[in-house]
Amino acid sequence: MAVAAGMVPVAHANDGGGSIRIPAVVNGLFGLKPSRGRVSPAPYPSSFAAPNGVHHALTRTVRDSALLLDVTAGSLAGDDAPRTGPGAGGPFSEAVRREPGRLRIGLIESLRNGPDVDPECVAAVRGAAGLLESLGHEVTPMAAP
Repeated sequence: MAVAAGMVPVAHANDGGGSIRIPAVVNGLFGLKPSRGRVSPAPYPSSFAAPNGVHHALTRTVRDSALLLDVTAGSLAGDDAPRTGPGAGGPFSEAVRREPGRLRIGLIESLRNGPDVDPECVAAVRGAAGLLESLGHEVTPMAAP
């Protein structure tokens, strides 16, 4: 939690089922699980989460995560060729500065056969949807798959 405390800008993490993303959400950080093969598992894959586990980091910003991914992305000698990721098509740090264009966003407010969603959570999701629409994005209510 040194990242959340502001002691360091990034900290290594790995993710096979949410170990980057869940702590990020809980602590107000940014957490990205890169696609398998995007970052080499060298010197050896994580024995706990292989082959689904990937290495990356918890960061304070999307920009910091993109900069780190620019440095760490790619395969190394000995990596499993079927699990290496495709080229990025340019630096991730440049991609985060580009306007995304008009996005199509699905809005899910409840889960089929799931528990009731707290009204405050529904209100927060609707508020976010309104903001996204005001920014020119298309928001479509939909049922959970």
